[in-house]
Amino acid sequence: MIRVAGEEYLKTDRTALFTELTECLKPYGCFEKTPNFYLKRFAWYVLVHVAMLTLVGLTSNAALCVLFISVDAVFILRLGFIGHDLAHGAVA
Repeated sequence: MIRVAGEEYLKTDRTALFTELTECLKPYGCFEKTPNFYLKRFAWYVLVHVAMLTLVGLTSNAALCVLFISVDAVFILRLGFIGHDLAHGAVA
């Protein structure tokens, strides 16, 4: 069951805590944009996706097809994470 935030919690100003956390993470480069990182990952994920679809098309073994589709599902999910980061402006 989902709990609703209490009245006291809603009145709390969390801006200072968020700012402190942000300042602690900046020296580690957590907020730097790294387009090359995402480009390499994107290329790798698309390559694996195409390979898995090719393997599914070439095999007649149902168990192998399930394995290939399962691997493909993981890489499609990872492509979704890249899209999520793109939407937040974390890539470029």
